[in-house]
Amino acid sequence: MSSELRKLVEKRDLTSDEAFYIASSIMKGELPDALVAGILIALRMKAETPDEIASFVRSMRSFMIKAEGSPNS
Repeated sequence: MSSELRKLVEKRDLTSDEAFYIASSIMKGELPDALVAGILIALRMKAETPDEIASFVRSMRSFMIKAEGSPNS
């Protein structure tokens, strides 16, 4: 994880796999809060790429739980 954070601090873009790995680690609760904050701040300061955002979305969607019932219930 430190290599990905280093890339962000150096204002270098993450690969799709790196972004997916980071997002998945965050979603699983595997990272300390301070590290999550550092990653998100560094990502924002660098400016997120569409590919990084898409990878985060792909990761989050993999953790979704389908809700049963009608949308108006």
